[in-house]
Amino acid sequence: MEPGRKLQWVQANRKRTDRLRTVATLAQDLAERIDDDEELVRIAGMIADVVDADFRAHCRVARVSRGMVLIHVDEASLVAAVQMRWSGPLIRALGRMSRGIAFAYGKAGVAIPLIDADAAGRT
Repeated sequence: MEPGRKLQWVQANRKRTDRLRTVATLAQDLAERIDDDEELVRIAGMIADVVDADFRAHCRVARVSRGMVLIHVDEASLVAAVQMRWSGPLIRALGRMSRGIAFAYGKAGVAIPLIDADAAGRT
């Protein structure tokens, strides 16, 4: 094989080290995901005090990014209605913990827990 072709072959078949990740990096990413999941569960618990059964049936806390809470709604036709009905109450419930609430179509995230009406002080 001539030297120029050999160099091309080596470059084309070389393992890309920029795609490799160390075990420490993988462990750190896993720890961050666990922390994110715990935050989503905490936010879902705070939201549970405010919302009704219809909200729980169709919505999930999907993500928190830069202080914005993303709520996934499982039916695209409900996104606007849920946003109009629940944005204000949820922003008030979360207070300083959130810069705002966004709603989008999706099915991922943490379910809103069911709160017992008697335990929450409602009848």
